[in-house]
Amino acid sequence: MNPAGQALVLSSDPEYRSYFESRFHRDTVFCDALADVIAKLVKGQLEETPPLMVFLDGCLLTDENHFSLLKRLHELSRSTYFVIDFSSLNEEQFRIYQDATDNQVIWFQKSLPVHFRNQIIEQVLMLSRQRGLMAEVQDEARQTLAQYRQQNALFNSLLSVVQFDANGKILAINQHFSTETGWEFAKVLGRSIHEVVLWSNDENGDGLFAEDFVGETRYFDASGQQRWAFAQVKKQTQNHVETFFYVAKDISERKQYDRQQQFGTYQEGLLRAKSELIHDLGNTLNSMNASQAEMDRGVQQLGEMQTDLAQWISQHADALSEEVTAFLTALDENVGYLKGQCFQPTSSVLKHDLEQMIASVNRQQQGLAASQYTESVNLYNLIQELVKSNQALLAEKGIRIQVLDTNTSIFLRVSRNQLFQVLLNLVKNAVEAIEVSAKPERLITLQTFQDASETRLIVHDSGDGIAEENLNRVFHFGFTTKSKGTGHGLHSVANFMDACQGKIEVTSSAEAGTSFILVFPRLEPSAADVSE
Repeated sequence: MNPAGQALVLSSDPEYRSYFESRFHRDTVFCDALADVIAKLVKGQLEETPPLMVFLDGCLLTDENHFSLLKRLHELSRSTYFVIDFSSLNEEQFRIYQDATDNQVIWFQKSLPVHFRNQIIEQVLMLSRQRGLMAEVQDEARQTLAQYRQQNALFNSLLSVVQFDANGKILAINQHFSTETGWEFAKVLGRSIHEVVLWSNDENGDGLFAEDFVGETRYFDASGQQRWAFAQVKKQTQNHVETFFYVAKDISERKQYDRQQQFGTYQEGLLRAKSELIHDLGNTLNSMNASQAEMDRGVQQLGEMQTDLAQWISQHADALSEEVTAFLTALDENVGYLKGQCFQPTSSVLKHDLEQMIASVNRQQQGLAASQYTESVNLYNLIQELVKSNQALLAEKGIRIQVLDTNTSIFLRVSRNQLFQVLLNLVKNAVEAIEVSAKPERLITLQTFQDASETRLIVHDSGDGIAEENLNRVFHFGFTTKSKGTGHGLHSVANFMDACQGKIEVTSSAEAGTSFILVFPRLEPSAADVSE
């Protein structure tokens, strides 16, 4: 049977079988008994490909089976027409069959001439096809109507709509407004809209709301909790009466997220300012500590000079006049006084205070990263941003930067800004290492790896490497081999990695250059991260 399902014939009459076979050829399914039709119904074969026409020979059916079979077949397909030859059929029964099948029953008799039979069958097939097309159109119309209803329901589920008059009196609300705010319809109707909504960006300043208002508003739910919405107010005039519609979408969650982001950025800015202040203070204290050490050596030299002077006076007292001996003795005593009463105590106190201040700064430096603001960061996107921001500078210096084997689905729970600054610091160090190198290869590479437990980000430069004796000192506070270095860049990187429950490693050689490896604990991305 082809997909069109032309005809189903229930008849064992050779004349009927010969006629329908010649009329439909292979597009006919013959059933010799009612049981064959029932078997096809049970197997769902007629439901899959309902026929355009069903011929029923009353000789194979009892009177009580006529109606039930017609009804069952009609339920399978509303477009199928039924051609019947029931010898015992009367007008009243025929009307019952018509009513049950939506007037889709044709009374057929064997005595009809062949050309009449053909005309009837042609009409039946044409009507069946038309009904099928009409059913498709109706289905499409029903689907379209259902979509409109669904869209309308979605609109109402997303937007709060409040109608009010020029005095602010609420005239009507939609269901979602009540659901969203917790206000019962009866408790809102008739109240002033200004008791529920605060207009946040009324630029006119001459009223509580403006016609054609568009912007963020604040509103209050039934418990008095303030929430945020993006709203629009439109005026409508009907029968010379002005009313207004307040249409709003709740944005409280987005507003809260924005505020958290702003607070996080603010906190991070404070943290960065504190970090820079502590670093600068540490550098100043280191410089002061070096000066104090020079003062301490000066005091020591002053004491040695006093001892040498006293010995010289003692050795040459007999050869000196009384006045010279008295002058030198007074000078020796004055040097001793200055050393014992001024320079030595001052140097000792200064040394003690500097040690205390340096220890305090180091403690603050170690604790800087404890209050980092963190977020879920896509490492691939961050690296692309880093490369783009450095591309022009590196091209000017003749240095290439290359990203290798970067997985686009690696996420880290860190401060995006701080990680970006860390990578900028490492790239800056790489640039400086390459600039002082005579190697023809001038290349920086960034590479990421991830396994079941950790994520690794490698920043490699093709410079001359770090001296072996300095490898264990590069992360120490204040250590630097640069003439103008501060010695806190890599130390701050190490502190950042500690705060992330990670670590930083370094490998270096004169031949291969230097690699800094940032090791982070693995973070599984959330569904929101993946959709981003």
